[in-house]
Amino acid sequence: MAKIPAKLIVDVAKNHGPKAIKLLNDNKAVILGAAPFIGTGVAKIKNLQADRKKASAAREHYRKTRYSEYKNVILVKLSDLNKLQLVNYIDEVESFIAQIENEENEEFVLKKPLHSKRRDDWKKVLIQLEDKMSAMDYQEYRNLFNNPTYISSYFEGYDRKLSFYKKLISEDNIEDIHEFISANTKKSLEVIKRDFM
Repeated sequence: MAKIPAKLIVDVAKNHGPKAIKLLNDNKAVILGAAPFIGTGVAKIKNLQADRKKASAAREHYRKTRYSEYKNVILVKLSDLNKLQLVNYIDEVESFIAQIENEENEEFVLKKPLHSKRRDDWKKVLIQLEDKMSAMDYQEYRNLFNNPTYISSYFEGYDRKLSFYKKLISEDNIEDIHEFISANTKKSLEVIKRDFM
């Protein structure tokens, strides 16, 4: 913060102080009548400024607000999501990446760095979502393999795939189980053979 010289303050008080006091004394009735309205005027100004901030936030681009929501809310609670929610989020992020690529193809070369940064940011979010889904799939398949009576809330809405997997377990065909898990989780066969015996 800048320091104001004391001499300047004294000079302003000497030059303008008597004039200000005389103005206050001459217009005492007007000033006392307007004093109650000053507080409400200040409150209205604050409300107008708050409304402008809200309006500018509302005008923010949908992808930008969704990106901040992904970073601050969705990625934090990935472990609490089921497969259907993860798939929906992955589909949404992939559509955002496609939108950015379309905009990049239609617009000038000058905006390409901006578009590539946005696309890279969304791809980082996509990688996290896909990795979490792959890890959760693997964990749930392993739980079902080790305990056929295990009830998985993670696979809610994927009854067909789950019943097919349970059928493979009941047939006790380990190689088919390994292939199924490899195709659905992107894990290496060495890791799958180690965990599913």
